[in-house]
Amino acid sequence: MSTEDEGKAEELEQHVGSPADLPKLRESLETMASFSEIDVENEEEFDAAMALYVSLFPDPDERQDPEMIRKRLKDMAKIDTDPALQAKYGKSRFHVLVGRDAEGRVVAYSQFSTLPLSEELDQNIVYHQYVGFADEAFMQEHYGVEGGLRGGGHSYTINAAQRLLAALDAKNAGFENGTAGAILESEHIGQAKATDKRALYFTRLRLEIHNRMGAKAIMLEMEDDSLVSPHMQPRLDKDSDPVLLLMLFRPPTYDKSAIGTTEEMDLERAKAFFQAYFDNFRRVGFNEKDIAEAEAIVMEKFARAKKAVLVPPHKLPDITELAKADPDLMAQVKKKYGDPKAQAAAIKAVFA
Repeated sequence: MSTEDEGKAEELEQHVGSPADLPKLRESLETMASFSEIDVENEEEFDAAMALYVSLFPDPDERQDPEMIRKRLKDMAKIDTDPALQAKYGKSRFHVLVGRDAEGRVVAYSQFSTLPLSEELDQNIVYHQYVGFADEAFMQEHYGVEGGLRGGGHSYTINAAQRLLAALDAKNAGFENGTAGAILESEHIGQAKATDKRALYFTRLRLEIHNRMGAKAIMLEMEDDSLVSPHMQPRLDKDSDPVLLLMLFRPPTYDKSAIGTTEEMDLERAKAFFQAYFDNFRRVGFNEKDIAEAEAIVMEKFARAKKAVLVPPHKLPDITELAKADPDLMAQVKKKYGDPKAQAAAIKAVFA
């Protein structure tokens, strides 16, 4: 798909999450020259996209190897005619979108998969993996020009494109109930080094942006009424660590009046989202031991949960507060940042 096609741009408008978001989407379509699926055979485009990807996600524990991304894209290009690839990926599909400015420069990146849910649910869900836009530093370093691309409503366009492609994938897979929406990972508030005030600040700002676009954090309410994030991302390669993060859920459409409210979620449905997530890691070839380790921790938390709730992510306590009820998260805080009290003080100072 490409937004250079006027008909496709109109189709994107039909997949906006809320009618109230249409002005932002239209603003994006006017200012960004194109959004399209990446051409993996175009080395220049792929290299530019990977440079932006690495810039956006500098922590190697939280990003995938670009060569793995390349391989999956090449698999997708052949999957319709290759029975072995069809057996490997089943009804999941992998997509990378890039955005170009008027000068043809790659300035936006989005990576996601559509994953099959259980037979009972009979639908797919978007696993929104990475998204971001070139900031001023990237534009200066890589293109020698001033200005960045953050803002401008481009996230609304990317999310609409995801919904469009997910609907097409669901139709091609024969799912009666279409698409369930999207799951996406994000750092906890304060999940950054204490010395990096900008990064600390951005952990909450990012969640505020997700909140405005209809996303809420999947949290578990335990028997003692504490809130625990169940999510753990498996180790992405042999040199990285598994990471406890937030998992957010965004429905295919949302009522703006419900943004900022907490609501209960069916516990088994929430669990099915995580099962689809781990199944995808297996499907694309990550290490089984690493997947099983993270999956066991997540499912153990579900087994102890009283219920699942969807919480406005920017209203959650910071990582050090949530860690008080979660020994796994506390261990991660200590390993990554040292003294939890010092980390808590740094977070508090940034948001004072």
